[in-house]
Amino acid sequence: MSRDPLAASRLPDLPIAGYATRRERELTDLIMNFIRQLERDRLCLLDIVCQGREKWRRVCGRQLRGMRADTDLIDAIYVYLALLAGPHPRRQLEQLLSWQVMPPWMQR
Repeated sequence: MSRDPLAASRLPDLPIAGYATRRERELTDLIMNFIRQLERDRLCLLDIVCQGREKWRRVCGRQLRGMRADTDLIDAIYVYLALLAGPHPRRQLEQLLSWQVMPPWMQR
């Protein structure tokens, strides 16, 4: 079997909470849907990654408190988001923000 030359450029599997219980399935579905939304909203993704892991832990932990997500899962989600953002997320964010065009009524 030949080695895949593009294997290093692919993202790993999405972080999951498991499928054994209803709560785990709901949490896993929530994570998947959240990551899908961030794939479509590059500015939000880069903003999360640039603000850092500690802020992510606080905000995500507060939002997922009712789902009882542990810190290992929250960290795994952040690592996945950082991989999704790619290299130099701060530079990417600055460039995207510089491309934003203000509407004419706000340019006065």
